[in-house]
Amino acid sequence: MAKKGKIPSWLVYSSVMILVGILLCVGGAASASDILGILITVIGVLWIVFGVLDLLTADLVSGILFLVLGILLVVFAWTIAWVAFLVLGILMLVYGLLGLVRKTGTVLGNILELVLGILILLIAFGNHLAWDFANVFFYIAGALMIVDGILTLIKH
Repeated sequence: MAKKGKIPSWLVYSSVMILVGILLCVGGAASASDILGILITVIGVLWIVFGVLDLLTADLVSGILFLVLGILLVVFAWTIAWVAFLVLGILMLVYGLLGLVRKTGTVLGNILELVLGILILLIAFGNHLAWDFANVFFYIAGALMIVDGILTLIKH
C-alpha cells in the first residue's frame, strides 16, 4: 500500500517553474499581458503556500517574506501588473541571495534565481516603458525557469 502524505514543496516548485517556463516560451509576448497576470497570480499563490510551509517548519523570516509578498502578488497582480513584476523580480533576487548565503539548494539553482530576478525586472521595465526588445526576455526567462525546475527535480 502506498504511503499517503503531503506533496513535497520542491516538487510543487519544480512543476510550477517548468509549467510557467513552457507558457512563457510558447506564449511569448503575443499574450504577454494575459500570461503576466496569470503568472503573477500563480506565483503569488505558490509563495503563500511556501510561506505557510516555512512557518510550519519554524523558518519565520522566509515564511513571513513569502506569505506577505505572495498575498501582495495575488491582490495586485491584475491591477498593477508591472509593480507586481517588480516585486517578483526583487523577491527572486532576495531568494537567490538567501540561498547562496544560507548554502541551501544548489549554487547553480541560486544563481539561476538571481538571473531570473534580473530578467523579471527587465521584463517589468520593458513592458512598462514599451521597449521593443523586452519581448525577448519572456523567452529567456521561460527557458531559465524550465532549467531551474529541472535542476530542482534532479537535486531531489
